[in-house]
Amino acid sequence: MAYINPVNDLRRLQFSSAARVATGGSFQRLQSLAKEISAKYNQPIDSINAGRMAMSVRMTDNTAMTLFEDGELKDDIRPIETTGDGNCLFNAASRAICQTEILASELRLRTALELILNPDFYRAHPVVTSSNVRTLSGGMWSKEGLYDAIVFSNNASKTLANKGFESALHDEICNTLHDG
Repeated sequence: MAYINPVNDLRRLQFSSAARVATGGSFQRLQSLAKEISAKYNQPIDSINAGRMAMSVRMTDNTAMTLFEDGELKDDIRPIETTGDGNCLFNAASRAICQTEILASELRLRTALELILNPDFYRAHPVVTSSNVRTLSGGMWSKEGLYDAIVFSNNASKTLANKGFESALHDEICNTLHDG
C-alpha cells in the first residue's frame, strides 16, 4: 500500500497548479498528477459515526449562537467553532466525522481530486446548468452566468471574462487546492 500523506499530496497538486498558471501549462498535466495521487485514496474515509457523536458544548461557536433567535435552532444542532485558517468548510466536516480537524487536509485533497478528475461532470452539472433558472428581470441564465454567480470566485470570474468558460472552470477547480 502506498504511503498516504494528504498534506504532502495537496502541496504537490498546489505546486503543479501554480506552475500551470505561471507557465501556461496544461490542465491535463495536473490531471495526470491527480490520477497518480488518487490511486492512494481509493478507500473511503471512515465516516460511520459522522453525526452520531455528541458534539461537546465547548465546541459551540458562541459568537455565531448570538445570531440566532430563540427557537431557531433544533436542540441537537448548533454552530461549532473551527480554526480560522481558510479551511472552515473542511474543518467543520472533519469535526462532524471525528470531532477533530485532523481530516481537513484530506477532505480538501479528496474534493480537489474529484473536481480535477471529473471536470466534464461539473462542466455540464445538471443543477447548475438548469434551464429553469431566471434572472430578476425574467430572462434565462446562461450556463456561464450561473457559474459566475454561484460557483466562480472573483479570480475565476475575471478569467471567464478574459479567457472564457473552460479556463475559468479550470481556475476554479484549482482554487479548491488552496486555503480560503
